[in-house]
Amino acid sequence: MSFRSLFAATVALICISQAPAQAKVTYDLSEFSRSQTIAGISTVRVDDQTLLKLAISPDLKFRSVELGLDVNLYLGDDVPKEFNSVVFRRFKYDHDEKAGIEVGRLQHVTLGQGLLMNNYDSGSFGSYEFFNQKVGYRGYIDYSPIRVEALYTSSRVLGTRLVYSVKDVFLGAPLSFGATFVRDKNGINTQDEAGVAIVRPAQDAWSADISMPIGGKYLTLYTEYAELLDTDQENSGLNLNSVEGKAGSAGFRGTLFKIFNYRAEYRALGSGFIPSYFDQNYEATSLTDDPAPNGQVQGYLISSGFDLGKTFKVNATYEDYEQADPIFSAAAGWSNLFGVTGVVNYAESFGGNDSAVLSADLILNSTDAVSYMVRYKKLYHPDGQESDSYSFGVQTNLNNFFKLPFSSN
Repeated sequence: MSFRSLFAATVALICISQAPAQAKVTYDLSEFSRSQTIAGISTVRVDDQTLLKLAISPDLKFRSVELGLDVNLYLGDDVPKEFNSVVFRRFKYDHDEKAGIEVGRLQHVTLGQGLLMNNYDSGSFGSYEFFNQKVGYRGYIDYSPIRVEALYTSSRVLGTRLVYSVKDVFLGAPLSFGATFVRDKNGINTQDEAGVAIVRPAQDAWSADISMPIGGKYLTLYTEYAELLDTDQENSGLNLNSVEGKAGSAGFRGTLFKIFNYRAEYRALGSGFIPSYFDQNYEATSLTDDPAPNGQVQGYLISSGFDLGKTFKVNATYEDYEQADPIFSAAAGWSNLFGVTGVVNYAESFGGNDSAVLSADLILNSTDAVSYMVRYKKLYHPDGQESDSYSFGVQTNLNNFFKLPFSSN
């Protein structure tokens, strides 16, 4: 049994044993390790070449402002041009949960109920190394009863969302109406580290949704309608047509006892529609071999998770549609379990495990002043090719030795 099959089976067993979560969740190592200023040295293996990396990564916080930087020095014969010396990993400002802005790698972005954009990640392409081409910009204004949200990425993906809420509609629950528009202006035309082409056409899409938390956090009902549209935008010089199709969904989700998450959803897909088209693998995988439905098909999504905060989290999602392979995604994360802090993520897109991404980030001796970092990422391509990158290194938390200004510790 392969590692990804073993991981998927293990996570599924844990989730089923805990409770029947939100769809397609991924975890980041920062969710389980405290913010700190890290200095380290590591080897970076990207396919056939090995680089030496010296880095210092401060995390600073001053009142409502958060700032994370990476200052890198790569040593080797052929350093990829996208590996930057200075990377603005994170900037975030939030004003009383009424307005905010975020700059950096945008992760876990869901606009609407997930039929169109679900758990989008602006930095999933290429190796695990973070560089400025993976940066996105996101902001929101929440002025009841209206909320406006927008995002834009370095790969020219634009997303906007408007929500209008009516209070006390049924048993004190509000009724929310949402509209979402997403545009990839120029599509994707690049290569990963193994030289495998990653291609997608320019794409426009929109959705409308209605949701009502009739049981508060325990039970929310929702429905969504979405369309993938033809577009006359440039297609990065590729002879690829935009995806066209319509779909609808209806479901319910909630949280029980503050730790168990669940979701169940029915989906009806029209010809050509690919569900959750903008997902966590959108930037990393090609569209060319994804089997978009030739006619109307039906399917369902179920998701389940167990959340103990920074201590331990696990989540699994299963989708099944007519005329298509089942889709499985899973994630697990933990803090200081036998001295190890880590996350493991596995995500498939529509089309099954031929377009999948597996990643793992581990910190060994995570409670000591000196720890060891292991990072690994593998991409599975529709043509059967695989590409991977990994890194091993030693790092230390400078906050253990110096009183740094505006430290987030």
